Amino acid sequence: MIDRRFLFFMTLVLVANELVSFAVSQNTVAGVAAFFVISAMFLAIALLSTDFALLIVIAELVVGGKGYLYHFAVGSFDVSIRLSLFVILLIVWLLKRRYKKLSFFTSVQPYTAYLIALASIVILGFLNALVHGYPFARIFFDVNAYLYFLLAPVIFTSLEKPEQRRKLYNVFFSGILLVGLKSLVVLGIFTHYGLSTVRPLYSWIRDTGVGEVAHIFANFYRVFFQSQIFGLVGFLIAFGVLAMRLLRERHDDRGGLYVISLAGVVAILVSLSRSFWVGAAASLIVGALILIRYRYGWRRGFLTLGLLASLGALATGLISWSMSFPLPFPTGGEPSGGQALVRERFSQNQPAVDSRRALLPAMFTRIGQHPAIGTGFGSTITYSSSDPRIARDGKPARFTTSAFEWGWLDIAVKMGLVGVIIYIIFLKRLIHDCALRLRALRDEVSAVSFGLLLALIGLAVTHVFSPYLNHPLGIGIVLLSAALLRAMPVKTV
Repeated sequence: MIDRRFLFFMTLVLVANELVSFAVSQNTVAGVAAFFVISAMFLAIALLSTDFALLIVIAELVVGGKGYLYHFAVGSFDVSIRLSLFVILLIVWLLKRRYKKLSFFTSVQPYTAYLIALASIVILGFLNALVHGYPFARIFFDVNAYLYFLLAPVIFTSLEKPEQRRKLYNVFFSGILLVGLKSLVVLGIFTHYGLSTVRPLYSWIRDTGVGEVAHIFANFYRVFFQSQIFGLVGFLIAFGVLAMRLLRERHDDRGGLYVISLAGVVAILVSLSRSFWVGAAASLIVGALILIRYRYGWRRGFLTLGLLASLGALATGLISWSMSFPLPFPTGGEPSGGQALVRERFSQNQPAVDSRRALLPAMFTRIGQHPAIGTGFGSTITYSSSDPRIARDGKPARFTTSAFEWGWLDIAVKMGLVGVIIYIIFLKRLIHDCALRLRALRDEVSAVSFGLLLALIGLAVTHVFSPYLNHPLGIGIVLLSAALLRAMPVKTV
């Protein structure tokens, strides 16, 4: 599964990509030039090999946050490198499909019906928005994430090849390593120097949609990246496969899987995202029940718990080390105690918690207006927010938005309960297919399926609190899971 040399090389490539993105972000002309050079190079690669081009698209998805590591403005519209890669790959694949006579419907079997149902409700949500007369720009920016589902046949047909799947694992895992490493580095830099000292780094993180760095107290910062969702997913997949390795008493890849799991745990902890923590906890509980069901054994059970505990302890140690590492000329003071930070994240009296609570009744009211099919993409809700970026003089202020924190309720608002049911049925089918492949516990297929099952559960639970399944990040995970399951039919288990 893991090619250590390839993994190391890909991680270096991704690190170099981050450095180039930061460098060109300091100059508008350089940024635009980099965008077009990368797009042109990607077009050449896609014409030569759509399989190779797909790996690049997946790598960008894992590390790119909202997709704006490179971008350029066309009027008021900001074109992201993710959009550019998406359009190029899809067009090239469609042109090649004409000559190979590949059918769209057969290329996404056995999930054709689910994808068509999802496409239908998305189109209905789009038409519903037009009927309501929402501004077209707002509708487009709300619905465009679902266009990522158009990559389904590209991903499905590419991952039919065993060699392509092996490459995918290594590209995906190298992205997890980068997310964990970047989380540590950025946390250490802000802890030592503070936001005002490293303003260019903060601007790059914020302006490229990579994430956000927020001062909490003293010299403690929350480093949140959109791509840390892959830290959660990567941890669950790698740890799930590692658990199956223990069951089968196989030693191959154990070290690599442990390191990848560690990188994922680091990303989850640094993010200080309660949504990730709840998603991880739910997945691990389900995973434990599955292992008990399949008579995992007390010895292997204690060993797995020991590995999990060691991951938590080592990740905590790495985070503490990054905050106390003797960087030159620090301006942030001595690192604060972690216990206070943990208490702060579990506190129920935070502006973020208050804002989410205030949003809930407004969302239920909006859903109640059109419960079946929703009110369309671009639908807005006005509520009283305590978010520091919105509140005035420390007091909640009225705020209108079409982007909501509660992921499943967001889908219900815009596509109705029909949209929620269709999406849940699709996820249920994927989880069911994972479970079917667990029956042969000593097969490699079962190891990957177990990891995917944990990842899908973690993603679905996280989406309750933070929206990901209506974003290319979550959609990409769903498509990759479906493609891998399709490539591992039950009859081969």
